[in-house]
Amino acid sequence: MHRILILSTISLILLSCSTKTQKNDYQVPGNILISGEILNFETGLPVSIQLNTTAFDSKRISVPLDSTGKFAISFESYTSTDVLLEHGKHNFTILVHPSDSIYVEFDNGVERHIDFFGTVKFDGNAAKTNQDALVFQMMYYARDWDDSYSTASAYNTDAFLQYLFNMQQAQIQLYKQFMEQTSASEDAKNWALTKLQGYYYADLAFYPDRHRKANNLPVNEWDVPSSYYNPFSNFTITEQMFISGNALNNFIINAIRQYNEMKIWNEPANVQYIKPDGSISAPEKLIDSVTIYGLINYINDDLSRQIVLTNYLYKRKTTPDLKFFEKFKGLIEKYIQKPYLKNPLFDFYKQNK
Repeated sequence: MHRILILSTISLILLSCSTKTQKNDYQVPGNILISGEILNFETGLPVSIQLNTTAFDSKRISVPLDSTGKFAISFESYTSTDVLLEHGKHNFTILVHPSDSIYVEFDNGVERHIDFFGTVKFDGNAAKTNQDALVFQMMYYARDWDDSYSTASAYNTDAFLQYLFNMQQAQIQLYKQFMEQTSASEDAKNWALTKLQGYYYADLAFYPDRHRKANNLPVNEWDVPSSYYNPFSNFTITEQMFISGNALNNFIINAIRQYNEMKIWNEPANVQYIKPDGSISAPEKLIDSVTIYGLINYINDDLSRQIVLTNYLYKRKTTPDLKFFEKFKGLIEKYIQKPYLKNPLFDFYKQNK
């Protein structure tokens, strides 16, 4: 009951933000420019960003600094997202939108990371949004958060759910303090709330496997009750979440995949392929067919289905498999319609022709 109550609270807060946010069409990519100046920069060391792209891997882009510490990084994105900017011993997140031109200055000479945040200044597009997001980063990283991996290993199900409940209460309190200290933009609100949601859903989805592996428990001897997964029943991805690309890609999409693939492989016809450690042992073609058709059938929300399918098809192998692509091309064209998903996915497979 605790976990459902807390997630309902977060979902209501997120909904109140998303209903005020103008919908984007994201039909074509827009060029984004991040330029700026670094005080006390490290000579010979570039400035880099990690660009998060919905459903795909992050991309690292590095450029050299000039002799005065100035830099400019240009890249394309179909959607709003976040990037992690890095130089020397410091990094911070910047929220970007297609066609933004953002200017940033910061002092790399500050020793403590928590003090470093106070040196970051924005100008140009989304300046207020990024100053708001910077406040949240400073508040979030000023706290010591428990390690969910070690907690998942040691705690039984009830204790772990209580841990998540306590964590969510602390995170909601942090968000309320953030709102009291800033008149945050809608993007900054959505970014912060999606970040918090991402941690919760990932911890919830991966607890059974983490606990099982850490304690050498066979899947047929230990599992969580079916009610454990109730918070996933109505959880969907919205385009307002795209601004929090890191949380979406690394936590939320993975959590939704984990939850639905668990249901798929526990179907009576498929359970025979589950090994004692919970992994799947079956021919590759069977795994692909069962997983793809299962994701189509189990994920009811159209946008969530498109994103998770794209993620599976992209991450299936490190290099494109044209035979696989041709086999499922009809399904891809039918179920993946968003240009920011379909076009990069087709480009990924075409590059090996």
